[in-house]
Amino acid sequence: MGLDGCEGRALNGFPSNNECDHDICIDCLDKMLNDCEANGSPPICPNSLCHQPYAIDSVTALKAFFPQRAKYFERFALENQGFLLIKDDSVSKSEISPDFTVSSRRMEVKCELQGPDENNQTTVIFDRKGNVADFIREMRRALKILPLDKVYGYYIRREENASAERNNDRKPDEELLVDAKSVNRPISELNLTPDSIVVVDTSGIVQMKTLQIAR
Repeated sequence: MGLDGCEGRALNGFPSNNECDHDICIDCLDKMLNDCEANGSPPICPNSLCHQPYAIDSVTALKAFFPQRAKYFERFALENQGFLLIKDDSVSKSEISPDFTVSSRRMEVKCELQGPDENNQTTVIFDRKGNVADFIREMRRALKILPLDKVYGYYIRREENASAERNNDRKPDEELLVDAKSVNRPISELNLTPDSIVVVDTSGIVQMKTLQIAR
C-alpha cells in the first residue's frame, strides 16, 4: 500500500500508467498531495520506499479525484497535445521572391524525442518562412511519431539552459503551445538558434507550467 500502516481500500486502475506497483487508497493520496502542495512539487507515490513521480495521465486522474485542489493542479502542464490540433488539409501558397536563395531560407533545428523507454535526437531542415504547425508535422515525421501517438508537450531548450543543466541550475524549458492557430504562426516567432533544442515529450513526465510561446 501507500503510507506505512495504511488499511484503506486501494483505487482500481491507479496509477493510470503503471508507474509503480503500489496500490494506493484515497486517504494516502490526500496526505501525499498535502505534502506536495506545501512543497510546490508534482505528485509522487506515497510509499516511503518508492516516491516515483506520477505521469500526466495519473495526475489528470488525481485532478478529477480532488476537485478542491484545482488551484494546485493548475501549476502543471497536463494538456495532451494531439496531432489533430494541427491537422491541415489545405494547400499553402509559397511566395518566392526574385532574390530567393536556398541558404537564406534554410534553417536546421535540433530536435529530441523524450520517450518512456528511450531518447532520440535528429536535425530537422525547415523553411525560415514556414509556420509552426508545418514545423511540428515535419518534426514528428523525422522522429517517427505516429498521428495517434500521445504527445504530452513540446518544449524549447535554450542554449543557456543547456549549459546551466551541467551546473544543476537549469530553468524549466519553455513550453511551445500547439493548437489550431499554429497554422498561421511563423516559425520566426520561436526565435530558434543553432543551439536551441526542440523537445517532444511522449513520456508523460509532469512538468511545471512555464512561459508559453507561439500564442
